[in-house]
Amino acid sequence: MQAHLERILLCALKIRIASSVRLLEVDLFAEALRKPDPESFETILAKQKKSQEDAFKAFEEKVKQKDLPEVRPEDRPDYWR
Repeated sequence: MQAHLERILLCALKIRIASSVRLLEVDLFAEALRKPDPESFETILAKQKKSQEDAFKAFEEKVKQKDLPEVRPEDRPDYWR
């Protein structure tokens, strides 16, 4: 009985997106059933490190550009004292 209810529940939770061309089925529990990748944490850390390095490089390039905005008097903290 429980297996039958689980099968009905899984069928009910499948999302069907119908268009005129194709039918797409998505199983919400498919990812949960897969075994975790032991290297996934290191992969995420590597992506974050690369993204951070790219951001630092882009920042350094923007700082080195000669098109820096002019500093207005009201941009200085002493102006407001």
